[in-house]
Amino acid sequence: MGAIAFLAGLLWKRRVNIARAELVVAGFLLTAAYDVTTSLASAWMFGYKWWISILQLYVPFFPPFGVPYSFGLAHELTTAVLMGTVGPTLITRSRVLIGQKGREMRHTTPEPGTSAT
Repeated sequence: MGAIAFLAGLLWKRRVNIARAELVVAGFLLTAAYDVTTSLASAWMFGYKWWISILQLYVPFFPPFGVPYSFGLAHELTTAVLMGTVGPTLITRSRVLIGQKGREMRHTTPEPGTSAT
């Protein structure tokens, strides 16, 4: 998960305005990459076929677990919706907290004896 956040940081670190549609598409694709990677890693670690792990991720009711929905698709769609709705506000507030946008974005009070211009 940290690698996905690192990739997102590389993509958007210097961007001032990020479109919601861009966040939705990128959130979906990065989550899909994460899901496939972790499924393949699990298949490798536990010694079962890689295609079974992908089918379990995207095919509902696939044995042995029989989950009634496609977990991979549900995870990706949920992330895409959250990125589109909460993402821009979260990015703006995070940048203010870490001081990336500069002094004009922070809500600061002037020092005593100085003018607030």
